[in-house]
Amino acid sequence: MKKILLTTIIIMIGINLNAGKLDNYIKDCDKGNAKKCCSVGMIYADAEEGVKQDYFQAVKFYTKACNGGNAQGCNNLGTIYTNANTGVKKNYIQAIKLYRKACNGGFALGCSNLGGMYFDAHGVELNISMAIKYFRKACDGGDIMGCSNLGSAYIKEGITQDYVQALKFCTKACDGGHATGCSNLATIYFMGYGVTQNELMAIKYFRKACNGGNAQGCSDLGIIYYNQGGRYDFEAKKYFRKACAIGSIQLCRKVNALKF
Repeated sequence: MKKILLTTIIIMIGINLNAGKLDNYIKDCDKGNAKKCCSVGMIYADAEEGVKQDYFQAVKFYTKACNGGNAQGCNNLGTIYTNANTGVKKNYIQAIKLYRKACNGGFALGCSNLGGMYFDAHGVELNISMAIKYFRKACDGGDIMGCSNLGSAYIKEGITQDYVQALKFCTKACDGGHATGCSNLATIYFMGYGVTQNELMAIKYFRKACNGGNAQGCSDLGIIYYNQGGRYDFEAKKYFRKACAIGSIQLCRKVNALKF
């Protein structure tokens, strides 16, 4: 029997995007409309409205939005300083300030992202208690990713480990349509974290995660089928291919290294 360990818990940093007509938004931004400044930043960040992607322009308009009191602009600016793939120099210290400002301004995703900085020790010392504080604030504020991250934090070994809470918040995240929450919920059932091990429930939620675009969920579902032996190789290959198609290069290499 072939056996591979499942990989599991994911903390994410995200961004909410929505944009409109560039020219009109720039005019409104210049008149002091901070929300429209944020929209212009999103257009440049996402290459919308036929505009070439330009993170430096996004930084310019997000900064105007944030300075004008738009909490989403603060959060989105923080994500650029957190992301290594924008061409803008990483600055975790500045990102933390921006996420905190977004969170204090009532933008729940900013709370989740701030919690992620404490969880991953980016610009601050590792502090799971602080991460949980901000993940909970995000979740209470309606951010489903915050609920997912909160569930993940309760799974982590240490003084905050609480499988009952992990099950509660991963379920809430999954029910809310967050694919990573479904993947983490599946892991709870597969590993028996505070519940009776239940492979059928794990398969159910890994499949839901995979269908929601979570590459790890596809990979872990493939691993379950792979571990059953040759009779399920077709299913295993199907989900491994899907994981590779929507996942990272590292995940593809891992999948391609498997022998059938």
